[in-house]
Amino acid sequence: FAEGRFYPEDSWIGQMKREPGDLGFDPLKWSKRPGLDLKKSQLSEIKNGRLAMIGVASIFANHAIPGSVPFLTGFYATKPEKAQVGASS
Repeated sequence: FAEGRFYPEDSWIGQMKREPGDLGFDPLKWSKRPGLDLKKSQLSEIKNGRLAMIGVASIFANHAIPGSVPFLTGFYATKPEKAQVGASS
């Protein structure tokens, strides 16, 4: 009903008319600047996104299993000894 211009109908068979994630949204024309290496910028954006996903997953893992992520201390982390003492009191 509402497929629109960017519906990935051919993506299942590997014949898309565009690259995945490229929806054509560039209102300020950042990709058209002279001297900009678009492929390098896209690669750095993908790497930053992957690091962010790993960071969020580690926060969730440390919340579920306290002390499971090394070097993660502070607001999101509690030591297992404190969690057990607090639960038994």
